[in-house]
Amino acid sequence: MQNLNAFSIDFKGTELRLRAGGFVGVLPINDQLVLRVTPRTPISNLTRMVERSGHQALPIDALRTYATSASIGDWLLDIYADALIRHCFEVVNSGLYRVYRRETDFGSRPRGHLEIPATIRRFAARGINNTAAFSWYERTIDNALNRCLKAALVKLYRRYVDPQKGLLGSRTRVRQLSSLLQLFADVSVDPSRAFLSDPIVAGLTAPPMTRSYYRTPLRLAVAIISDRGVSLDDESGDLALSSMLLNMGELFETYVRTTLQSKAADAGWPVAVLDGNVDGHLPLYSSPIPRTEVGGVSYTPLIEGVSNPPRVTPDIVFQRPDGSIALIAELKNTLMKDLPSRSEVEQAVTYAVRYGTSAVLLVHPKGLDNLGGLQLLGRIGDVSVFDYRYDLSADDLDIEDELFATQVSALLGLKS
Repeated sequence: MQNLNAFSIDFKGTELRLRAGGFVGVLPINDQLVLRVTPRTPISNLTRMVERSGHQALPIDALRTYATSASIGDWLLDIYADALIRHCFEVVNSGLYRVYRRETDFGSRPRGHLEIPATIRRFAARGINNTAAFSWYERTIDNALNRCLKAALVKLYRRYVDPQKGLLGSRTRVRQLSSLLQLFADVSVDPSRAFLSDPIVAGLTAPPMTRSYYRTPLRLAVAIISDRGVSLDDESGDLALSSMLLNMGELFETYVRTTLQSKAADAGWPVAVLDGNVDGHLPLYSSPIPRTEVGGVSYTPLIEGVSNPPRVTPDIVFQRPDGSIALIAELKNTLMKDLPSRSEVEQAVTYAVRYGTSAVLLVHPKGLDNLGGLQLLGRIGDVSVFDYRYDLSADDLDIEDELFATQVSALLGLKS
């Protein structure tokens, strides 16, 4: 957990303190204690943010329960698949659930229970004295519980090997799914999905005590078959999965950027919305740098001898078709009181000076005591510093997204 910056440990006097880092979710401290970390700022749209941005949650070895949601996205598919594969191997190793199924046949060598009425009606009445009807019970793994698990395994396997939709980096999963399907070879495939009405599969009745390990994989299999996702905002529910950690800094940054990129594409903005960490970055110092005289002494810039000079990498760079920069933005998932921290403003203004823009935009999640929307913080030299407070708990996040895009387009000088 320390390597993830999930939390830090220190002392205040004689008291041990745990401080949450950049992740939210359920974190295991030891075998008896788990820590639930919630976002610093109010957010009631975590699921929506993850689905829209494509941010990858990080599953860890700590089980928690989730409520299901209406849809499943690719971001969740790997987590579902890894969990179901693990549970199904545990089911096989612990023992597949079997039921007794009545079988019937007829012939000259009966076994099991002799069916007297059927024998008289079908054979003796017709003068056939060397044939009898009989029945017996056979233990089988072909039952509703195993059909449900197999249906989920088949669905995942087809999804991963689909040439159009197959996901990269899943060879191991495909191999494991293939192995499990061989172990379930004697379980029939039910296209009608009648197994979903079975009381145990539907969760109305608990599995037998000796097969209690079926409960978790069955809930997961039903979610997969029914295309149900998980809600990261709802702590109720009975779908047990590995705790999914979210790096809130990365999630906020990715969501804001992808939202703007989508809105810009839909509206046909004449500017490109770039990730300054990947595209549109510049060296911190202008180049070439002339020699400078101070007090009669000529100085050569030290930066010319540096092999890996520092760069400025704004979170968002708004670039015009001619390559000039219209605006830069910094996305900060930090708490504010009245104003952003001085260090954040100084970084943003440095970027504005380097890119030659007359304005710079900071974006923060809206706190409980903050004004929402676009705010002018003030001017530093020739640079106007704006801050947008994003309401991530808005009842309708679509409206908030549209308001944000509208305000940014106004800063860019674009017509609605």
